[in-house]
Amino acid sequence: MRCDEFQAAILAGEENGGTAEHEAACARCRAEAAHMRATRAVIADSDIWEPPSPNLRGKVVAAVASEASLRLRAVRRRLPWIAAVAALAVVIVGLGAFLTFRNPPDWEVAMSGTQFAPLASGTVLGWNGDAGTRMVLDVTGLDAAPPGYVYEMWLSAGARHISAGTFVEADHDLELWAGVSRRQYPRVWITLEPLDDDESLSGQTVLDTGA
Repeated sequence: MRCDEFQAAILAGEENGGTAEHEAACARCRAEAAHMRATRAVIADSDIWEPPSPNLRGKVVAAVASEASLRLRAVRRRLPWIAAVAALAVVIVGLGAFLTFRNPPDWEVAMSGTQFAPLASGTVLGWNGDAGTRMVLDVTGLDAAPPGYVYEMWLSAGARHISAGTFVEADHDLELWAGVSRRQYPRVWITLEPLDDDESLSGQTVLDTGA
């Protein structure tokens, strides 16, 4: 079983003998397994999701048809609205339905670059849940991780560190999860980690809240 197959099986709740064997043999997947199971639990929690109104699709289709009939007479005035409605219609028709997080973030924290990434800075938005913490990371000034390395985000309380996941390049709105609450693990920070079997922290901190 490959790592991507293991991760897909864990997130889908399809654990079996093959996943157990891979987890026992792969240090990287073993380190991420708790995070992926927490992610699966959060996604399955119906309390954080809200379905669209049953008649939303009809309203959007009607709005698109109405705007199309008027665009030749008022194209400049209506163009932004037509584009927005048309884009929404494509999403609805293509997916059939959609779900959205309905709550604003429970907390926001700023991160500063260290000597390893002096030009980097970022913010983290967090949503508290029964199964852990959902976070959205927005970073600027941080180069992509070099070959053989990944960035890893942590929630920490003293010497206790909980991984919130890894990434290679920090794009806007990067979503990460941790199976603990930030109330108990207030420090949020990011390190540069080599892809090896050593599960200890590298010591190369690139962004930190300093909490």
